[in-house]
Amino acid sequence: MTDLEGVASIGIDTPVRLQPGVRWRIEAKPEGIELRFHNKTVAFPVHVSDEVRYVAKRDEASFSPRSIPGLLDEPGRLVLVQSLVREGFLTLS
Repeated sequence: MTDLEGVASIGIDTPVRLQPGVRWRIEAKPEGIELRFHNKTVAFPVHVSDEVRYVAKRDEASFSPRSIPGLLDEPGRLVLVQSLVREGFLTLS
């Protein structure tokens, strides 16, 4: 619950990481990609595929929304990280 309470306070430099022990896979679809974990499926449009793959492959190493490479702007990176914290894929470091 602490992560959910902290979602609104996540900033562009807030460190986050994958939830420990999370098992995931990415499935490519014509309209985008699906991130599957904990019996959930979170769909993303194709234009953020690289960013989602980067986040998923970080293992448990901390990173911030600002450090995510790709074409997504900073507000978009922030929304991506906040939604993945809300979904339980990421946690605050």
